[in-house]
Amino acid sequence: MRLNKLLFALVFFGAEAIAQVAPQRGDFMFPVRPKQENYLAGTMAELRSSHFHSGLDIKTSGITGLPIYAAADGYIQRIRVALGGYGNALYLVHPENGTVTVYAHLKSFNEDIADYVRKQQYAEESFAVDLYPEKNQFLFKKGDVIALSGNSGSSSGPHLHFEVRNLRHRALDPLEYGFEEIVDKTPPVLASVAFVTMDEHARVNGMWGRIEFDVITDENGNASIEEGISLFGNIGIEIYAYDKFDGARNRNGIRYQTMLFDGKPAFTQRIDQLSFSTQRNILVHTNYKRSREGGRRFNKLYKDTGNKLSFYATNDQSGLLRIFDPMEHQIDIRLEDAYGNINQVNLKINDNGFERSRDWKHTYALDNEGFDLFKHWLEIESVEGYCDANFYVNGEKQTVGMAYYTNTSHHFLWDLRKGLPDSAQLCGKTYDFNLVESIPSEQKMKWEGEDIKISFPKYSLFDTTYLRYEKTERSGFEVFDLNNRTTPLRQFATVYLKPEGVYDLIKSGVYSITSKNQLGFVGGEWEGDELVFKTRDLVPFTIATDSIPPKIIKKPSRAGRVKFKIEDEMSGIHSVRATLDGAWLLMNYDAKSGYIWSDETVEITGQFSLAVKDNASNISRFEATF
Repeated sequence: MRLNKLLFALVFFGAEAIAQVAPQRGDFMFPVRPKQENYLAGTMAELRSSHFHSGLDIKTSGITGLPIYAAADGYIQRIRVALGGYGNALYLVHPENGTVTVYAHLKSFNEDIADYVRKQQYAEESFAVDLYPEKNQFLFKKGDVIALSGNSGSSSGPHLHFEVRNLRHRALDPLEYGFEEIVDKTPPVLASVAFVTMDEHARVNGMWGRIEFDVITDENGNASIEEGISLFGNIGIEIYAYDKFDGARNRNGIRYQTMLFDGKPAFTQRIDQLSFSTQRNILVHTNYKRSREGGRRFNKLYKDTGNKLSFYATNDQSGLLRIFDPMEHQIDIRLEDAYGNINQVNLKINDNGFERSRDWKHTYALDNEGFDLFKHWLEIESVEGYCDANFYVNGEKQTVGMAYYTNTSHHFLWDLRKGLPDSAQLCGKTYDFNLVESIPSEQKMKWEGEDIKISFPKYSLFDTTYLRYEKTERSGFEVFDLNNRTTPLRQFATVYLKPEGVYDLIKSGVYSITSKNQLGFVGGEWEGDELVFKTRDLVPFTIATDSIPPKIIKKPSRAGRVKFKIEDEMSGIHSVRATLDGAWLLMNYDAKSGYIWSDETVEITGQFSLAVKDNASNISRFEATF
C-alpha cells in the first residue's frame, strides 16, 4: 500500500481499518426476529431498474414496529433521514471484523438516537438530515435494539433492508455469513433464453435480431427448449432467471452464473462485492431495451460494449459464441445460489433432429412506425411481398436486398455506420426515421438543432447512439421529441430547449412524456430564452405551466397533535414548512402516502401555520389556533 493511501485509511476509518480481520460466518446476529425462520423479498445482486440490489430485504409480515437489533458490536457512523431512498437509515461500524452494517426503511430510531436526530432537525430546520455523530457517541453491543422496522423512503411495503459492507463501503452478501433464520433448499429457475445476433451476418434459425425461447421444465426437473435452435455467426446469450427461497414466492437474484460452450467456459459471473460507483453499468449488464419495453430483466451472459463491471471471466470474445459450422454444439448454463443449490440446463443447437421455426419471436417487434434500431442497424419489414428496399442518405438512393425472412414477412437491414438515412421506401411504403446525429461513446460531444441542444459528457454513453429527433405538437403542447427511449445513459446529458411559446418563467418547467402520454416533472432553469435541464432519459419532453397550488387536507389526529395529507397533481411537492407561535416545527413526512404529522414530543397549542410549496412555486397555507 502506498503511504498516501495508508494515511488516508488511518484518517478516515481509524486504526482499526489497518489491522482488521475479514468477517467470518457467525459474526453477525440476524437483525430482526432472530432465532425464528424469516423470509426474504430481495437478495444481494438482484437486478433492479437502475442498480443491483445491495443487500437483503427481510420481510416483516406486512407490519411495522418490529425491534431491529445490532448485528454485531459497534458504533453509529451515520444516521440518515430522507424522503426517498433508504428513508430512515442507520450505519453501524464493526471494528472487530472491519465491516459496516446498514439498516434501512426504519420506522423510528432508539430513544437516544431519536433525541439526537430531532435536535439536529430543529438546528437545520429540516426533516431530511444526513448526520455523522462522533465515533463513540452511540455504542452498541450485538443484540441491542437500535430501531423499529418500518416502511420509510422508497420502500414498496414494510420490510427491513439490511446490508453488510466493508470499510470502503463495498456491499458484501450477508448470506455469506450464515443465518439459520433463512432456509433455502430450492434451486434457481431458468425461465427463458434469448439468442442475440451481434452482427448483420449472424442468424438464429435463419433470422436476425433478438429471439427468445421459453425454457420448459418437466416433472423430473429436466429443463429444455421444445423448439430446435440453429445458430450461425457471433451470438450473445441472455437469460431470464431467478432464485426462490423456501416458503416465499419472491423472485430473487442469482450471484453465480456460468455458461459452457462445448464443455469450455465461455462466461462466468461471480458477484462477491458491489461498488456503488459502478451501479449504472447494470443498464448494459441486462438488456435495457427489453426491460424498458417488456418488463423482464434479462442477464447477459456476455460483456457488452461499455460495461465497466469487473466480476466476469469470459472467453476471448467477451462471452460471445462464434459458430461458423453446421455441426451440433452444446450450451450448458449453470446457476448457483448462495446456499449451493444448483440448476444446470443443457441446450443442444444445430441438432438436425429438430425442425426449425421461422415464426416471429422477436422480444420487441418493430414499432408502430414499422422499423427498429438495434445496435448499429436499422431494420424495416414488408408484409406485402418481396421487393428491394431503397434507403436515402443525403438524398442519394441506395438499394438493399432482403436480409432474411420469417413465415409472414421480409426484412431489410441498413448499417448506420455507413450513413444516417433520411428515409426509406419499401413496397410502396415510405419510412421517415428522423435520424439527426451519430453520437459516439466515450467522447464529449454537443449536438445542436434549431430549437434544441444536447451536451453529452465524455462517459455519458455506453455505446454509439443514433439520435432521433423532431419538433411536434400534441394537444396544444410543443413537444421536443427525442425518440431514444431505450438508449441507456451512464451520466446526465444537459439539454437546452428553445421554445416558440411564451411561458411563465417561474411556474413553467420541463416535463417528460411517457409512452402512455403521461407527464412527469423534470424541472429546469431558464437561461435567457432557453430552458436548461439534465436528463438520463432521451425521451420526448414538453414545457408545461403549473398554476394550481397543492392541496392540504386536515386529518383526524390525537389531542395535541396535527396530521395532514398533502397532494399536488402536476409538478409535485417541493417543500413543507410549519411553525408554532412563529418557531419552526418539525413535521414528519411520508412522501409515498403524502401524510405529514407533527413532532410527537411537542404539544400543539398556540398559533399553528403550515405552508406547502410545489415545484412550480405555488404555495398553499393552513393556519389555525389550537
